[in-house]
Amino acid sequence: MDSFLFVAFPSRLLFLLLAGGLGVVSRFLLSAWLNESAWCGKPWGILICNLLGCFLFGLLTAFFTRWTSPELKLVILTGFLGAFTTFSSFMFDTVELLEQSRYAAALLNLLLHNGLGIVMVMAGLMLGKCFP
Repeated sequence: MDSFLFVAFPSRLLFLLLAGGLGVVSRFLLSAWLNESAWCGKPWGILICNLLGCFLFGLLTAFFTRWTSPELKLVILTGFLGAFTTFSSFMFDTVELLEQSRYAAALLNLLLHNGLGIVMVMAGLMLGKCFP
């Protein structure tokens, strides 16, 4: 990281840290709850977090281009949603499925995350553009 960022914008880094922490905790709690629920199960918790995060990213990007400062956009999109939508957990879950020789489930997991993730970002952007 550029030292200028640390010296000139220490509050920006603090807000990124706090927003990232909230994103991580939110993802963990939602994913754990979904993974433990009788109707969901692993790896659906991370899938739902990623899809929700993709939708929110699109929606908020559309809103932020008109209604907010670049600093708030950075904190929410990079901090909170960057920590909330983690593809590292998604990849780990996919590898676990492959190691269990559940190839169809691993492929379905990849297709759903990537295919529906694109659809959800587009849906969020389109919905966000509907508001003045």
